[in-house]
Amino acid sequence: AERAKKVLDHVEFTIVPNTNPLSRKKVEAGFYCKRTNEDNVDLNRNFGDAHREADGVPAGDERYPGPSGFSEPESRIVKALVDEVKPDIYVSVHSGAYLLGTPFGYTSGQVPANEASMMEVLAPISKKYCEGNCPYGNLAKLIHYDNPGCDIDYVAEAGTPYVFTWEIYVGEDFRDRYIQEAQMQRGGDDGGKQEGDDDAFGFSLVQEGHRRAQLKKKRKAASSATAARSHRVGRRLRAGGPED
Repeated sequence: AERAKKVLDHVEFTIVPNTNPLSRKKVEAGFYCKRTNEDNVDLNRNFGDAHREADGVPAGDERYPGPSGFSEPESRIVKALVDEVKPDIYVSVHSGAYLLGTPFGYTSGQVPANEASMMEVLAPISKKYCEGNCPYGNLAKLIHYDNPGCDIDYVAEAGTPYVFTWEIYVGEDFRDRYIQEAQMQRGGDDGGKQEGDDDAFGFSLVQEGHRRAQLKKKRKAASSATAARSHRVGRRLRAGGPED
């Protein structure tokens, strides 16, 4: 307690409880995989143009990065705070995975110069609060796909030395995959990981939700087409005409 008091006497915190409040309400209403704000922009792909994926993700997709970097008021507010405060540590808290990530999100092929120092910070956190079961390290590597335009990349490149994404919740069906990843990181067994499971590791709750939503749309469209055809057939039969 005394050690904590000494630290707190010399540390200032800037806390943003929720950077996407309106969409949070949709999550609470049952849309658990909601990423975008009311403009249908994924805020965590909207932080600047340096690495933002400008092409390939259409408007309406939950991963749509917006028409330009910092096009959204929420990302501009966070940017303004970072630019003003110039924090020594930045922690971005998410759900949809179970990991402690470091820059960069846009690539697994590059890491900050002080990556080793950040890993030293995360190792005891994983051990104490996840029982060693949440993997830690480069974000893109851990999620097995690139996340261009994310907040931690902007903050790290703006000069903050310790920058993290903490993914603190994922459904039980997906958590096992991250636990296996952590076991391999610790040098333990592979938890029964099979060839080709790398893609499955990266198949986060958000991605699975997106896949299910697309599948639901296709099923609904197919059902509507079937219903329309049945209606036409019924009318023809009643009229004594042939079925097409």
